[in-house]
Amino acid sequence: MTDAPRKIGGLAPRAAGGDAPPLGRLLRENREAAPAAPAPAEVAPAVDETPAPVAATAKPAATRAARKPKAAPKRSATADTGKGTVTFYMPNDDRARARATFKATAHLEGDESFSDFLTKAVNAEVERRELEHGGPFAGGDTPLPTGRPMRS
Repeated sequence: MTDAPRKIGGLAPRAAGGDAPPLGRLLRENREAAPAAPAPAEVAPAVDETPAPVAATAKPAATRAARKPKAAPKRSATADTGKGTVTFYMPNDDRARARATFKATAHLEGDESFSDFLTKAVNAEVERRELEHGGPFAGGDTPLPTGRPMRS
Protein backbone atom coordinates (compact mmCIF):
# COMPACT_ATOMS: atom_id res chain seq x y z
CA MET A 1 0.00 0.00 0.00
CA THR A 2 1.12 3.53 -0.60
CA ASP A 3 0.79 6.40 1.80
CA ALA A 4 -0.11 8.89 -0.95
CA PRO A 5 -3.53 10.53 -0.47
CA ARG A 6 -6.24 9.16 -2.71
CA LYS A 7 -7.85 11.63 -5.12
CA ILE A 8 -11.46 11.20 -6.11
CA GLY A 9 -12.53 12.82 -9.36
CA GLY A 10 -15.81 14.59 -9.80
CA LEU A 11 -17.31 18.00 -10.21
CA ALA A 12 -15.27 21.10 -9.55
CA PRO A 13 -16.18 23.01 -6.40
CA ARG A 14 -19.05 25.46 -6.77
CA ALA A 15 -17.99 29.01 -7.52
CA ALA A 16 -18.67 31.32 -4.59
CA GLY A 17 -20.56 34.54 -4.96
CA GLY A 18 -19.99 36.62 -8.10
CA ASP A 19 -19.39 33.90 -10.72
CA ALA A 20 -22.61 31.96 -10.04
CA PRO A 21 -25.73 33.00 -11.99
CA PRO A 22 -28.54 34.46 -9.89
CA LEU A 23 -31.12 31.92 -8.78
CA GLY A 24 -33.89 34.45 -9.31
CA ARG A 25 -33.79 33.64 -13.03
CA LEU A 26 -35.35 30.28 -12.23
CA LEU A 27 -38.61 31.96 -11.21
CA ARG A 28 -41.21 31.99 -13.98
CA GLU A 29 -41.75 35.73 -13.61
CA ASN A 30 -38.05 36.41 -14.30
CA ARG A 31 -37.66 34.17 -17.35
CA GLU A 32 -37.59 35.49 -20.86
CA ALA A 33 -40.88 35.16 -22.72
CA ALA A 34 -41.25 32.10 -24.92
CA PRO A 35 -41.02 32.76 -28.66
CA ALA A 36 -44.35 33.40 -30.35
CA ALA A 37 -45.99 30.43 -32.07
CA PRO A 38 -45.93 30.51 -35.88
CA ALA A 39 -49.02 31.66 -37.71
CA PRO A 40 -51.59 28.90 -38.34
CA ALA A 41 -50.98 29.05 -42.10
CA GLU A 42 -47.35 27.99 -41.57
CA VAL A 43 -48.19 24.94 -39.48
CA ALA A 44 -49.04 21.68 -41.21
CA PRO A 45 -52.20 20.04 -39.82
CA ALA A 46 -51.64 17.24 -37.34
CA VAL A 47 -52.36 13.67 -38.40
CA ASP A 48 -55.25 13.26 -35.98
CA GLU A 49 -56.55 16.81 -36.67
CA THR A 50 -56.64 17.68 -32.96
CA PRO A 51 -55.51 21.18 -32.08
CA ALA A 52 -52.03 21.54 -30.61
CA PRO A 53 -51.85 22.75 -27.00
CA VAL A 54 -51.36 26.48 -26.60
CA ALA A 55 -48.04 27.57 -25.06
CA ALA A 56 -48.43 28.45 -21.39
CA THR A 57 -47.96 32.07 -20.44
CA ALA A 58 -46.91 33.44 -17.08
CA LYS A 59 -50.00 33.83 -14.86
CA PRO A 60 -50.35 34.52 -11.17
CA ALA A 61 -50.58 31.47 -8.92
CA ALA A 62 -54.14 32.37 -7.90
CA THR A 63 -55.31 32.15 -11.52
CA ARG A 64 -53.58 28.79 -12.03
CA ALA A 65 -55.18 27.38 -8.88
CA ALA A 66 -58.63 28.56 -9.98
CA ARG A 67 -58.27 26.71 -13.31
CA LYS A 68 -57.52 23.30 -11.76
CA PRO A 69 -59.42 20.63 -13.68
CA LYS A 70 -62.22 18.98 -11.79
CA ALA A 71 -62.28 15.21 -11.44
CA ALA A 72 -64.59 13.50 -13.91
CA PRO A 73 -67.61 11.79 -12.37
CA LYS A 74 -67.20 8.06 -11.99
CA ARG A 75 -69.12 5.94 -14.46
CA SER A 76 -69.94 2.31 -14.08
CA ALA A 77 -68.60 -0.19 -16.60
CA THR A 78 -72.15 -1.12 -17.61
CA ALA A 79 -73.13 2.46 -18.48
CA ASP A 80 -70.99 2.70 -21.62
CA THR A 81 -70.32 -0.83 -22.82
CA GLY A 82 -73.12 -2.97 -21.46
CA LYS A 83 -70.47 -5.10 -19.78
CA GLY A 84 -69.63 -5.72 -16.13
CA THR A 85 -66.78 -7.27 -14.21
CA VAL A 86 -66.86 -10.85 -12.98
CA THR A 87 -64.25 -12.08 -10.51
CA PHE A 88 -63.97 -15.69 -9.49
CA TYR A 89 -61.44 -18.16 -8.18
CA MET A 90 -60.23 -21.04 -10.31
CA PRO A 91 -57.64 -23.74 -9.64
CA ASN A 92 -54.23 -22.80 -11.10
CA ASP A 93 -54.07 -25.92 -13.29
CA ASP A 94 -57.48 -25.17 -14.84
CA ARG A 95 -56.55 -21.51 -15.37
CA ALA A 96 -53.28 -22.46 -17.07
CA ARG A 97 -55.09 -24.95 -19.28
CA ALA A 98 -57.72 -22.33 -20.26
CA ARG A 99 -55.03 -19.72 -21.06
CA ALA A 100 -53.05 -22.21 -23.16
CA THR A 101 -56.18 -23.22 -25.06
CA PHE A 102 -57.07 -19.58 -25.69
CA LYS A 103 -53.58 -18.75 -26.95
CA ALA A 104 -53.53 -21.75 -29.26
CA THR A 105 -57.02 -21.39 -30.74
CA ALA A 106 -58.08 -17.72 -30.48
CA HIS A 107 -57.24 -16.99 -34.11
CA LEU A 108 -59.12 -20.10 -35.27
CA GLU A 109 -62.26 -19.48 -33.19
CA GLY A 110 -62.39 -15.69 -33.64
CA ASP A 111 -61.98 -14.84 -29.95
CA GLU A 112 -61.34 -11.11 -29.53
CA SER A 113 -59.86 -11.50 -26.04
CA PHE A 114 -59.52 -13.89 -23.12
CA SER A 115 -62.68 -12.29 -21.70
CA ASP A 116 -64.50 -13.10 -24.94
CA PHE A 117 -63.24 -16.71 -24.72
CA LEU A 118 -64.49 -17.03 -21.12
CA THR A 119 -67.83 -15.43 -22.00
CA LYS A 120 -68.37 -18.00 -24.76
CA ALA A 121 -67.45 -20.84 -22.39
CA VAL A 122 -69.83 -19.64 -19.66
CA ASN A 123 -72.65 -19.06 -22.16
CA ALA A 124 -72.21 -22.59 -23.52
CA GLU A 125 -72.59 -24.03 -20.02
CA VAL A 126 -75.57 -21.74 -19.25
CA GLU A 127 -77.34 -22.88 -22.44
CA ARG A 128 -76.65 -26.54 -21.60
CA ARG A 129 -78.11 -26.18 -18.11
CA GLU A 130 -81.12 -24.19 -19.33
CA LEU A 131 -81.94 -26.94 -21.82
CA GLU A 132 -81.40 -29.73 -19.29
CA HIS A 133 -83.25 -28.12 -16.35
CA GLY A 134 -86.02 -26.14 -18.06
CA GLY A 135 -84.58 -22.62 -18.14
CA PRO A 136 -84.20 -19.70 -18.74
CA PHE A 137 -84.26 -18.88 -15.06
CA ALA A 138 -85.40 -15.66 -13.37
CA GLY A 139 -83.60 -13.63 -10.73
CA GLY A 140 -80.28 -13.05 -12.50
CA ASP A 141 -79.85 -9.60 -10.97
CA THR A 142 -80.30 -10.68 -7.32
CA PRO A 143 -77.09 -10.95 -5.25
CA LEU A 144 -75.38 -14.31 -4.92
CA PRO A 145 -74.77 -15.78 -1.47
CA THR A 146 -71.43 -14.72 -0.03
CA GLY A 147 -68.85 -16.82 1.75
CA ARG A 148 -68.03 -20.48 1.54
CA PRO A 149 -70.91 -22.86 0.85
CA MET A 150 -72.09 -24.86 3.85
CA ARG A 151 -71.70 -28.56 3.13
CA SER A 152 -72.67 -31.39 5.38
